[in-house]
Amino acid sequence: MSLSSARTVHLKVTAYGLWQMKLGRKNMRFGMKEGTLKDLIMALAEANETDLAETMTHKGRLAEGLLVFVNGTPAHDLATPLREGDEVVLYSMFDGG
Repeated sequence: MSLSSARTVHLKVTAYGLWQMKLGRKNMRFGMKEGTLKDLIMALAEANETDLAETMTHKGRLAEGLLVFVNGTPAHDLATPLREGDEVVLYSMFDGG
């Protein structure tokens, strides 16, 4: 599927710790072109005018200390596909309280 013909998917995103600090909110409904976890992170950064580069390594993995769950399942690879209605939870292991 070419990028131009990708359909829009709507996700429920919950952010904690570093993610919440960077995005400025905890809960959001987010629409994006169907893609991957990496695409979501890049779209969230653009939509919220923030830099999330520190959340990814150059090898296409999440940075140390960050966790992401898609529909309750750990997602270790930024190439994890996202689909309509997915629930994505972004955690920072250094969350504190």
